[in-house]
Amino acid sequence: MSVLTKVFALMLSLLSIFLCGVIVVFVTNTADWKKAYEEQVTYREAAQVQAAVASESQAQTVARLDKLISSLQNQILSLEKEKAQLQSQLDTSQVAKAQAENKSSTAVGLSKSLQDTIANMFKAQQDIQSELDKNHQQMIVAQTRVIDLERALDSERVKSAQLNTLSRQRLEQIHELENDNAAIRSRLQAVALQSEELRPGGQVTQTRVQEAGVPISGQITGIDDSLAAISVGSSSGVRKDMTFYVYRNDQYLGNLLITHVEPTEAVGRMIGMQGSAMAGDKVTTGF
Repeated sequence: MSVLTKVFALMLSLLSIFLCGVIVVFVTNTADWKKAYEEQVTYREAAQVQAAVASESQAQTVARLDKLISSLQNQILSLEKEKAQLQSQLDTSQVAKAQAENKSSTAVGLSKSLQDTIANMFKAQQDIQSELDKNHQQMIVAQTRVIDLERALDSERVKSAQLNTLSRQRLEQIHELENDNAAIRSRLQAVALQSEELRPGGQVTQTRVQEAGVPISGQITGIDDSLAAISVGSSSGVRKDMTFYVYRNDQYLGNLLITHVEPTEAVGRMIGMQGSAMAGDKVTTGF
């Protein structure tokens, strides 16, 4: 027997063994087909039930999903509205922010200006305090001077009282002289009447009376600034540049220099006045 034959015989043996195994397996499996079929039917029915349940569940799920989608769409619309409102609020907030930034910038400028003003006020306060200190020192000096002036014023008051006393005495003398003057005028008028035939024109002028040393007296009839009108004129012997003494009661007030003369009145400029003259004050050419 050749080798090829041996190999062929071996292969037939192996094939036979394989076929026997296949037949055994086939027979074994054929015995379980009915059971497997029943199991498959059971599985199919269970699968159908599960499919029905799954279909119902799917329908419910789809309904829930539709409801959820509708709810989500409503929420989306609501959110879009809220988004629009928030966008509007955001725009308003941005405008308010811009305004606030402008106000903040303005406030910063005002704050800086206020700080500068406060600094200037503080400097001014320091200057004022320095000026007050200086004025205080000057006030102390002024108070010292006031005390000295009060002392001098007291001394002047004493002198004024003495002058008033002297003036009163002089006025009393004036009254006496006026009385004497009236008597002398009466005598002069009598003499003038007696000598009228001996004089050219037959009149005795008041100028001669003045030249004889008789004082001329009158009173102020009007005041205009520094000018005063008096109740005596050229007919009483008043001449331009003549000086009258002005007095009230027993107090000497000043002088009146005659600048214009009329027959029954005259006007003069008040000089060296120690008080305000008024209508009714007395004037005279001699004490």
